[in-house]
Amino acid sequence: MEVKAWQKFVIVGGLVVGVGLIAWNTLFAGGNGANLNNSLVLLDVTTGKAYRADPSRDSLMFPDRCPETGKFTLVPVIEQDGKWRVPERRLGSIAQCEGEIKAVDAKSGEVTVEVRDIRTFRRKAAL
Repeated sequence: MEVKAWQKFVIVGGLVVGVGLIAWNTLFAGGNGANLNNSLVLLDVTTGKAYRADPSRDSLMFPDRCPETGKFTLVPVIEQDGKWRVPERRLGSIAQCEGEIKAVDAKSGEVTVEVRDIRTFRRKAAL
């Protein structure tokens, strides 16, 4: 059976569209940052550095491992009435953190440092 010209066109066209969609999704739609609509801000309770994570992409646990130090010091924080705080249901995570807690009041969950320069959360690859 001989392949007709229009069949070749459909196959090649489908391949081009498929590769284009994969490239678009990898380069643009997948993005380098977290999806801001579904993102979560994590705070390092020892340094005060903040990270934005995408729970739909990142597997998170609390406290989570800080990508810079490798220690379990990240807890989720939310902004309420202009103040940052650890949600009440996550207050227990603070006691489980490694190191000296400097950026959060462990009892109230109120953040004691200015939350700024929020970085994108990137988990380091396991070696």
